[in-house]
Amino acid sequence: MSEEDMTPERLHKLVESAVNPKAHYRRNICRRLAAQTYNQFGIEGLFDLLTGIDDAGKFQSVIVADRDEIDNYLFSEFGIFDQDMFEKIQMTDEWDDFLASVLEQSSNVLADIIKKIVESEN
Repeated sequence: MSEEDMTPERLHKLVESAVNPKAHYRRNICRRLAAQTYNQFGIEGLFDLLTGIDDAGKFQSVIVADRDEIDNYLFSEFGIFDQDMFEKIQMTDEWDDFLASVLEQSSNVLADIIKKIVESEN
């Protein structure tokens, strides 16, 4: 592998696999399962997989953006299609800020809901 091929992501994966091979193996299996589900069943299959994960993990996932929504907005507002737009969005500081605000708001609202339930039961 040349120096040009050694991206930060590849270096991270290489170090991770050396330091924690079980986690590396687990992550690869899970990613392969997701890819296989998508290849066989498409987006609907991934949604079913996500629902199953929520059920098994006893948590609730929320989809905050999807590629179709982004593609539709891009086309309706600018009349263009950019197959890489979702990845471009994910590389921005604004995306990171958005996700942080979603997590913070989620925690705050969840705390308020728990307090309300506990207070109403007492």
